[in-house]
Amino acid sequence: TERLATTATGVDVTGALKTTAGATIAGGDLLLDEGYPEIIFQTGACHFNWMIAAQDTVSNALEISSGSQDCAYSTDTFTPRFVINSAGKVFIGATSGFGSAMLSIKPQDTNRIVATRSHNTDAQHHFLFENNSGTGVGTITCSTSATTFSTSSDYRLKTAVEYDWD
Repeated sequence: TERLATTATGVDVTGALKTTAGATIAGGDLLLDEGYPEIIFQTGACHFNWMIAAQDTVSNALEISSGSQDCAYSTDTFTPRFVINSAGKVFIGATSGFGSAMLSIKPQDTNRIVATRSHNTDAQHHFLFENNSGTGVGTITCSTSATTFSTSSDYRLKTAVEYDWD
């Protein structure tokens, strides 16, 4: 059975292509042209398999999924861990978003959703908020001893403040 054929436009592979030393694609594109193309990473031992797939579980999306520690990828059950849909929305730990959010994160077994760490002792912006013009309008800044929430504030929402305007 012919599995590998050189054509005027490249190399056509029918069925599984296996090599003992790996395969290199130099100076060209890799096209997976099927309804649900997948790239599967199997370690050869009974470890977790990984898969990059287009539209495997989520329609119109690219997924990175992990297997359930099955020795053979063909019988493994894959769960999407990271999804980018065709609108550019990103889902981590979820296959759909929360409302109109561009980034949706659903933790699986922890109470931490986002953890950041400063790289030195200076105060650093861990989050920077910008308006639609790209101007910074607020930050969450951390130093070695404090967290600061810098944002604009509406005096009308404050209590126990003495003022003589308005």
